[in-house]
Amino acid sequence: MTKDRFRFRIPITNLDGVFDRFIFCDVYHEPIHFIGSAIFLTPEQCTGLKDKNGRLIYEGDIVAYSGIDLWRVVFEEKYCSFELLGKDGMSVSVSVHKEMTVVGNVHENPELLEANNGN
Repeated sequence: MTKDRFRFRIPITNLDGVFDRFIFCDVYHEPIHFIGSAIFLTPEQCTGLKDKNGRLIYEGDIVAYSGIDLWRVVFEEKYCSFELLGKDGMSVSVSVHKEMTVVGNVHENPELLEANNGN
């Protein structure tokens, strides 16, 4: 688990701003060099935790928790911790990871949050 805390994923969009893919990296390997027409977005850190299916949880993931509610994983700078942000601005500690399932992320599945918010 300790090594997972130092993993990152970097969302990449094309020049039109459309999500293309993630590049995964960690602090234990050489920097990644990429040539092409792409825009690198802010790296998203791994929480070091896994959901109930054993999948690593990253910032920007969308998780199912407490029934049908969907939550977004965010880093809360004020508390220096990862939180789950709900549709009404309510937040919950990400420590409940054993009870949640990663169902997508904000780059590939933004419609999940829109549907959850009733938009």
